[in-house]
Amino acid sequence: MRTCALLTALTLGGCATQIQLELPATPAVHLPAHAVAVIARDRHCQQTADTLAQRLGRVEALRVDPRAETHLELFACGDDQSWTRQEIASDEAARVRRRTTVVAHAYAVVAVIHRGRVLAHLIGSGSQDLDTAGQQRGSAALGRSAGGLAIQDLVEDLTLQIDPLPTLVERRVYPNAPDGTARALTTRAVEAERSGDLAEALRWAEAAWEQQPTPRTAGYLAELHRRRWAQ
Repeated sequence: MRTCALLTALTLGGCATQIQLELPATPAVHLPAHAVAVIARDRHCQQTADTLAQRLGRVEALRVDPRAETHLELFACGDDQSWTRQEIASDEAARVRRRTTVVAHAYAVVAVIHRGRVLAHLIGSGSQDLDTAGQQRGSAALGRSAGGLAIQDLVEDLTLQIDPLPTLVERRVYPNAPDGTARALTTRAVEAERSGDLAEALRWAEAAWEQQPTPRTAGYLAELHRRRWAQ
């Protein structure tokens, strides 16, 4: 789990300070092991499976191993392309430039299976558009390039569901608030949250809400509860 870090702080009016915290993101599925096998259920998924295995191999806390007990099984893979062709007048007399644009889409469903038990299904999609402006490629080569890039975009979508990036949130703290006040208790809660101790943060946030039940203290408390349950 990525630890929370204080990134920036700037003083607001009065004695309040606005800070930004980096919070660990919650994946779409919690993998029971740090090793996974990426499997294509049919030949239509093989390219996507190979690309996903390569991408997950670069994830720091994950290892791709065909013998792993946790499987990422790809099925229902597909793609489509739409084409647009334009004729553009050239500066030179009696000359017309032709411009071709292709928009490629790719999609897949991934079953997350551990020891034969299905844990979740992930749905991924990707897209890419290319055109012939300034290029000497034919339509076939253009389509292959767009299709390959759409699969890469699809794989990135799936990777972010498995290993999402952290998010930034803003918190208001009150360093000079008198002890025992809701502002001081909220500051203690944020300090605990910043250190990664959600249980301690919840304790202080609940105390702040009991001291002063405002929409701000209630909203902060509810957010901490959601994150705690998602762990």
